[in-house]
Amino acid sequence: MTMEEIFAQKEDLTWVITGDSITHNGSWTQGMNSYSEWFEQYLYMTGRADDSVFNTGWGGADIQDFLYEKDTPKGNGVFADPGMGLEQFITKYNPDVVTIKLGMNNRSMTTNNFVRYYKMMLDGIYAEGRKN
Repeated sequence: MTMEEIFAQKEDLTWVITGDSITHNGSWTQGMNSYSEWFEQYLYMTGRADDSVFNTGWGGADIQDFLYEKDTPKGNGVFADPGMGLEQFITKYNPDVVTIKLGMNNRSMTTNNFVRYYKMMLDGIYAEGRKN
């Protein structure tokens, strides 16, 4: 589905914006709006004021926090419990749209591993979405 098709929907939507501290809006913004706050203002200005926006980012989050436990290296997540990010920060909100902003805390990964884990993360999110 394209963004134009999403915005054309008549019903209210639930948006989850998740990721690391940059998404969470760490102190580096010095009080300025976060990505999710700018986005929520955009929704309001475009006539989607009744949509819900949840910013569930947290400092230290990385791709492994959003994998099922079985998919993590040695079955361990890095910050949250394995799979906790997927459940606690995405699927429990029953979102219509998910935005993921991750990568800074995965700088030590090779590109191949990053891409592999990112694909596994997306597969998990899609699988959870199909359940609902």
